[in-house]
Amino acid sequence: MKSSLPRNRVRSLGSWWHGLDLKKKFNLFLLLFLLPSVGAISFLTYYSLKSLLIEESQTKAGMVLKEARAIRSYVREVLRPEMYEIVGQDGFVIQAMSTTFISVWIQKRFGRDMPGYTYRRVATRPRNPQNSPDDLEKDMLRWFSDDRDLKIWSGQVTRAGEPVFFIAEPVIVTEECMKCHGDPKDSPQVMRDRYGNQGGFHYSVGEVMGLNSVSVPVSEALIKIRRATMVIAGVTVVGFLVLMIVTNQIFGRLVAHRLGFLMRLSERLVDGGASQADLSDAARGDEIEMLEEKMDYLARHVRTLRSSYGVGPKFVGKYVVEGPKFPGFVSWLYSARHSQSGEQVSLKIPFPSLVENPYYYHAFINELQILESIDHRNVIGVQRNGKDFLVMESIDGRTLKELIQEKRKLPVAELKPIFTQLCEVMGYLHNRGIVHHNLSMSNIVVTAEGVVKLIDFGLAWSRELVDPIAEAGAGIQGTVETIAPEQIKGVRGDDRSDIYALGGILYTMLTGELPFTSAASPERLGLRTLISATPPRVHDPSISARLEAVILRSLEADPDDRYQWVEDFCEELSEAWKDDGNEQPGPRSSSTSVV
Repeated sequence: MKSSLPRNRVRSLGSWWHGLDLKKKFNLFLLLFLLPSVGAISFLTYYSLKSLLIEESQTKAGMVLKEARAIRSYVREVLRPEMYEIVGQDGFVIQAMSTTFISVWIQKRFGRDMPGYTYRRVATRPRNPQNSPDDLEKDMLRWFSDDRDLKIWSGQVTRAGEPVFFIAEPVIVTEECMKCHGDPKDSPQVMRDRYGNQGGFHYSVGEVMGLNSVSVPVSEALIKIRRATMVIAGVTVVGFLVLMIVTNQIFGRLVAHRLGFLMRLSERLVDGGASQADLSDAARGDEIEMLEEKMDYLARHVRTLRSSYGVGPKFVGKYVVEGPKFPGFVSWLYSARHSQSGEQVSLKIPFPSLVENPYYYHAFINELQILESIDHRNVIGVQRNGKDFLVMESIDGRTLKELIQEKRKLPVAELKPIFTQLCEVMGYLHNRGIVHHNLSMSNIVVTAEGVVKLIDFGLAWSRELVDPIAEAGAGIQGTVETIAPEQIKGVRGDDRSDIYALGGILYTMLTGELPFTSAASPERLGLRTLISATPPRVHDPSISARLEAVILRSLEADPDDRYQWVEDFCEELSEAWKDDGNEQPGPRSSSTSVV
């Protein structure tokens, strides 16, 4: 069985919201605006300040790289040629001619004056172990080697547990580099004597041999940014709270005060027209909803008074009411025609007594909304919603109760198509979260073409709507002949209550009798919760044992002992009919799937 927890939650939330006055709803909307606004402002502030920090760090790191690049260019283009003039082509003074040695040494001195700023020049096969790459630098070397179009990389990374801005560029071997980094025998003797023949050699032109990188510390700046963001968020909250206080004062003077005057005026207008209990129940909610309820009450009362005279045609909107056709639980279905076009329609109009009872009037409004949400050939079609009446398709036919009263029981050939359609439409309703709660032979109409039409949903419940009958604790509600035992106990019921009603209707269609002859009167309904249904074969021995078993299971007093899904009930019924040698069309359709 499907859980009722979501339904209870929806109902509780709807009742809680409906119970708030207008000022509380207004404040709640302001809070719902405040919270995301503060979050958005804080996020934008933090993101903007951080973007500025990254941009500034990128500028500083880029300047350091450019300075190191300029130093290396000076060594290659100016200092190294001059030194060759002094020491000869075979001579090499590392301290004056090595671009790596000079740039690293100068940047170390620079780092003393700028704590946290780190310049590194690493190589894939370094001569000096201190120039070996760490894990991040190894990843960078692989990226630059795999993508030769990548000339520089920058971004925020974590080094030694601290956030830093990191920028790196590859060192590409050129022809000029081959003297010191190609074949060891071609390199200066002083270099081989100092570093040996292993590290720093055997590179080729165009190869990525190393990496120049700069790290700029950003941890302290990020802490300051977070603090600034929190201050701005706090100031924003305070500003919004002040705005809420001022807005509430203005709202109270310009809106609530004037609504209060209209409320007092409406109370004087309806004074004596309804009991105070009715008005207080109908007018739960904020001031606008209360005023709307009272104006609706006045409109319904005036409409009822007008219709009570009975002189000439009775009009509902643009329609002329011709006469009642079928009664429902909270409404009549009238035959009517359009006053201008002459189109024949049906009108669903509440009983006049509903004007005095807000709970049943809300049940009628629920019925209108449920009918509007349904699109099925076996439910009377809706053309237009007139707020407190429905314009529906014109329908001609007889109720199932009238057919059985005329024929006592229906022939099998006539019974099967009717019940098949009932199975289809009930499967459709249950799949949409709608429980009928009052399925009976009086609200099932069969047209001259044999099409079944459900015409009344006065006690129905939809998971999309608040249930006024359950809210009111209205007690036993339903039709005596088909009401389920749990409904007799005052429980609202669920899909299985409809299955019980279907079983009772099928029982009567087959036998012409009610399942509980001894418990068919209102004063003896309680017996139905204690006794079992009379086996249908008592009334008609031609009914098969299997068909009898299916019917009796649908009429079990305990819902857990019945079929749990209408599709299961209809499927077993179909199989039971086949055993009787009568092929059953089956309750399958494009609307429902039978499992």
